[in-house]
Amino acid sequence: MARKLTPIQKTFVEARGKGINRDQSAILATGTDENASRLEASPTVQQELSRIRAETIVNCGVTKEDVVQMLMDAGTMAKAMADPTGLVARDVGPRI
Repeated sequence: MARKLTPIQKTFVEARGKGINRDQSAILATGTDENASRLEASPTVQQELSRIRAETIVNCGVTKEDVVQMLMDAGTMAKAMADPTGLVARDVGPRI
């Protein structure tokens, strides 16, 4: 039977589940990033993160491999169009 997350672990896991990096998640959970490695290494936290990742894959139907393949395809298409940044650049406003 899995152990229950502590309030700190729960905050950490929720932040990680939203895509926030490990150190920032630790800061949100504890006020410091000093225990980020220890928090993430906890078997209870690892189990919950695995559950969230599996749930996300099922809900989205998109895996990390799919995303990598999409980026590779976009890069290939941009290269063929002679615009290597056109399809993968972050939209930050008009190009000058």
